[in-house]
Amino acid sequence: MGKNIKLKWNTNNKGSYIVETTICLPFYLIALLVLTTIILMYSTCENVVFSVCDEMRLVAIESREIKINPVFPIKVKERIYDENHNEVARGLVNYDHKSLQKIMGLNSEYIYQKLGYKDYDEVVHINNMMIKE
Repeated sequence: MGKNIKLKWNTNNKGSYIVETTICLPFYLIALLVLTTIILMYSTCENVVFSVCDEMRLVAIESREIKINPVFPIKVKERIYDENHNEVARGLVNYDHKSLQKIMGLNSEYIYQKLGYKDYDEVVHINNMMIKE
């Protein structure tokens, strides 16, 4: 009973690294493939949504949209001309005709002073504009 048992540990760990690699590497590769697939699917969905929104925006610009509710401003398609009177773009207007006549040529920071309210910084936002080529 008085015998001391000494355990001799293997100091050569090369075999354990190989075993650990063969066990963990497939899981790592599978996880990497799954993550890249998820990222590709997400980016595809985002591209589809962006394309649909862009097409809807263009359709909305092409059609005349007049809201019946008097609380909201009337949004109609407007043509934008350059200095030579050539049509450059079409877009949905953020202000009605009377307000446009008052703020025409003013800087955005003076819209509130002229109208008493300021819903938008611009008359036609670039997202609501279709540029002609």
